[in-house]
Amino acid sequence: MNQVVHIFPEIHDRNGNFKRFDYDWLRSDWPASRWEIRDPINPDFENPDFINFDCIVAPGETLLDYPELVEDIRKSIVIAVELDKSFHERKHTFQARSVSAITNFAYHLMRIYREIIGMGFSSPSDLDAGSVSDLLQRLALPEHISRRYAKKLEAYFDSVPLSDLPVAIHHDNRILSGVKQQVLAKAIGVTQFRTCLKSLGLIKSVNRQLQEHYAGIKFDTEILERETNPDKSSEKQVRDLYRVLRTFHRQSAYLTDFGHPLVVDPFSGTNPSDAADRVLQTVDVRVSKGSTRDIPIPVYLTLLDAAARWVLDYADELFELERQMRDNGTHKKAQNRAIRVLSAQSNHIGKVASPFPLGYYRHHQENTQGSKYSPEFLAEFQGYLEQGLSPKEVRQRLGLNKNQYLYISRIINDYYYQNVEHSGLSLNFALYGILPFCCQLLLLCFTAGRESSINDLRAGCVRRVAGLRYINLYIPKTVRDYEDLPTCALVERAVNVLERLSEEGRALWDHDKIFQFVDLKGDSKLRSFRFDDLASRFMDFIDLELDEHGNHWNLNEHQFRRAFAIMYFYRYGSDHETSFNALMHQLRHEDWTMTGKYLTQREAGATFRQIEEEWLAGILLKGRSNDPELVSLSSLSESVQKSVYQTDLVRPRQAERALEKVQEDSLTIEFLNFGAVCLGFSPGRAEKAKCAIKDGGEYLVALHKASERFCDGCPNLVQCSSLVSQKAPGRDSLTDLACDSPILDSVIASGGINGQG
Repeated sequence: MNQVVHIFPEIHDRNGNFKRFDYDWLRSDWPASRWEIRDPINPDFENPDFINFDCIVAPGETLLDYPELVEDIRKSIVIAVELDKSFHERKHTFQARSVSAITNFAYHLMRIYREIIGMGFSSPSDLDAGSVSDLLQRLALPEHISRRYAKKLEAYFDSVPLSDLPVAIHHDNRILSGVKQQVLAKAIGVTQFRTCLKSLGLIKSVNRQLQEHYAGIKFDTEILERETNPDKSSEKQVRDLYRVLRTFHRQSAYLTDFGHPLVVDPFSGTNPSDAADRVLQTVDVRVSKGSTRDIPIPVYLTLLDAAARWVLDYADELFELERQMRDNGTHKKAQNRAIRVLSAQSNHIGKVASPFPLGYYRHHQENTQGSKYSPEFLAEFQGYLEQGLSPKEVRQRLGLNKNQYLYISRIINDYYYQNVEHSGLSLNFALYGILPFCCQLLLLCFTAGRESSINDLRAGCVRRVAGLRYINLYIPKTVRDYEDLPTCALVERAVNVLERLSEEGRALWDHDKIFQFVDLKGDSKLRSFRFDDLASRFMDFIDLELDEHGNHWNLNEHQFRRAFAIMYFYRYGSDHETSFNALMHQLRHEDWTMTGKYLTQREAGATFRQIEEEWLAGILLKGRSNDPELVSLSSLSESVQKSVYQTDLVRPRQAERALEKVQEDSLTIEFLNFGAVCLGFSPGRAEKAKCAIKDGGEYLVALHKASERFCDGCPNLVQCSSLVSQKAPGRDSLTDLACDSPILDSVIASGGINGQG
């Protein structure tokens, strides 16, 4: 009986032929070896990913050497995207509804094909019930185990003399030498060795043998430790592979477009989920840690505090240093010295996370490297200068002409400033590495945007409407379009800094992205940075506390979204239904269960509230209030101020009374822009407000009327000098941000972290 031909206009032309063009999400020609993929819901969103079909499948062969199989894989990808609803089977098929889902589907399908070829078959059509069962068992193992990477590599090393191995030699030792891993992989028919510890051990062993034959050449001989065991199976990956296999079989059974369909049902009488449950009981499974572990609140706020200081306090001075260096046209041999001299005049030296004084202009470099002048010669030259000899006398004693003298003078100016104490940072790394990282950190935290959305930000993305700030963000996963979200002055400042950093690059390359820069290297190339790489370097720079295993804390978008939700929810309370709905809208969640997952960290929320209570107690102690109950708490004694702002565990009685008052009355604060806070939103205090409006039996606070003159004498007003900026802000919108951070200092001290500055 012939198979019924099903025609779908999404993938077939009017004659029933499979279309190889006209897909908005596919931005490459059909036969290309690498496909560029866009969001199928919003293809104009410029955050593509790529599918590379040129993967190794057998010794000396790649998937492109099997054109009929590649054609089937391409069709399967298109069907998965275009006919997602037609072939969707809840929990049992793979849905390709986003860029990441499309690429995951493609690479899982290519893994299946590699296993089939590795089993000795030429296509999926050759599989019978027994071989399909073997395939399922192989897919439950990491690929380097199922395809025996280490055994193949060991046999290769035994058969090839050491002298005939493909080796990359780097005589300057800037890059470690070693056997060419990609050449080895193609020779034995595997993809890569990154996850196979046994194979890496064999490679490092061979590198150690090679090092004995190459005097003075440094080889890559160390194996880095792994936090997870790559020899154990990933439960998620096994389930995804099974669902992709099920999807491909359903496509094969329903459509006639494949040259080599998968005929045998891999899950006859069962389903991918149950089959995965059974097979996972027979293999070693990597234990899932669930969601990314939360950073302790004091550590988290220390990180944010440091990032905020860079964006608010240090950015303008870094920009000014860049301008001075470019305007002065300093010779490159004296740039390091010049940047140390200029940055040593900074008022921010010694402050928390301060980059000043800087150590280098573009990068760290040994000034005598590659030079014919030895350190001894330079020391002799410097000695003559210190003796007061004239340039002519120095030239005569050392046999130098005038140009040589000038050249060596520039080297001396830099070389003898190497030992001047500095931060170790270059201006280039501070401006185009750490500063944009700090901006991204604050944007992730205070917008609750996803990493892809933040990376896509464009110039002019922040605008003001009726005095309120909005940021235009792309919303992936749910809305899949650009929307305006309310935001704050700190986000506006971070975007302004990024716009200034990217200004030259945007002009040269005619684009509007603010996370791509032309830095100080002078080659006019566009550069960006890797968030994860900068995160660990910044944590080291500010000496951030490590976890109990001695590792850096892991940062990702979900952690920032959780922190945003927790801070918001515990700030405005769970007793207001509108607060929960507003939070759902800000996060662009489709239902309450998505938001609820972020609010299970009650311990973190309680910590935020404890921090707020202690800080508010300090405001009551140091501030001026018109409420008799609060006036009695005020104290300007030095011991009490020290107690509150260091948050010692043992406080004087005044501090204890202030904290008890905050806790018993559930006092909350609303910041006012003239160096004060309003307590009117605390339980039972709205009716005391000068601006109170009675609505039925309820009193409401008209906070929009707040001003220094109008609020004068209000019992809910607490004025405090520590809330007033001590420096002139660059613009009006930064008034509330340019002051010290007593709440952060309080948290840092309570967490036992160095917070001086």
